[in-house]
Amino acid sequence: MAGQRGYKGKVSLSTTKVVGIGKWEYSGITNQVLDSTELEDEFDSKEYGRGNGGTVTFSGFYDPDDSTGQAVIRAACIAKTAVDTIRFYFGAGESDYFKLDASASALVTNVSGPSADKDASGLCPISFTVEISGGTLEKAA
Repeated sequence: MAGQRGYKGKVSLSTTKVVGIGKWEYSGITNQVLDSTELEDEFDSKEYGRGNGGTVTFSGFYDPDDSTGQAVIRAACIAKTAVDTIRFYFGAGESDYFKLDASASALVTNVSGPSADKDASGLCPISFTVEISGGTLEKAA
């Protein structure tokens, strides 16, 4: 099976880069499975319940000179508002990204950092978590 390189681990809000981001991970879609067994059934019966759009975590480094996207995500977490223009890039080009489907929202559930680390780079790590609500991620057309 062939693999595909990531596109700088980039995350953006529409065309506004969330700078310094180096990694993102998507937990994927899950479905509830509910018990629908009746008393006289010899075996358990199951049926699908609600789906879950998944969770995306992304991390990288704080950049005070160009942190507009990071500030928007932090403000959305504090104000409890969705960031519906978020894009998660993969592949080799500017059009290779996942976005929310038409019914979905991205709710910022966690903002971590920046925090100081005494290493040679002097970079300050920062990370975010968004919960996909009401839909899923889809590949951009």
